[in-house]
Amino acid sequence: AIGMLRDFELGWLGPEGYVKKTFHEAYELLSISGTVNEKPDGSFFVHAHASLSGPDYSAVGGHLFKGTVNNTCEIFLLIPEGLNFHRKVIREGEAPRFCPEKA
Repeated sequence: AIGMLRDFELGWLGPEGYVKKTFHEAYELLSISGTVNEKPDGSFFVHAHASLSGPDYSAVGGHLFKGTVNNTCEIFLLIPEGLNFHRKVIREGEAPRFCPEKA
């Protein structure tokens, strides 16, 4: 994905959980990458990482939690044939994990 976002929230996963920061100014969207996974309840989990450039040409990035399109956003989705992406709990008490499976 490329374009421009404003009012976006990025997160960095630290030892105590996500440290989040919201950016209100418009930033150029340099890229978004990640996966869309089906959860056990049938809903979907979007795991996206983004890189953006500010008006001073500095870059920021991390887990993308939310954002508002400012001007435009062009998104290209690749859906691999023969693979399903799921989020599942592998070990009791741990967070769900990314589990690609053959369709």
